[in-house]
Amino acid sequence: MNTVGLTESDILDPKTGEPIKFDGKTIGEVVLRDGSLMLGYLKDTEGTCKCMRENGWFYTGDVGVIHPD
Repeated sequence: MNTVGLTESDILDPKTGEPIKFDGKTIGEVVLRDGSLMLGYLKDTEGTCKCMRENGWFYTGDVGVIHPD
């Protein structure tokens, strides 16, 4: 059984890279940041460039919202 342990996760606006509003309505992209996320991208420069940004976040391609509570 595999276990994923994350240091950081958030939902960001994919265009600006800024956190979305905590209103349960604003849609953003789920992003993750940890030292063990990129194993599947070893020696895949093109794949890495599509999902990583200069801000250090791994952009998953999944959408999400954050509720105020």
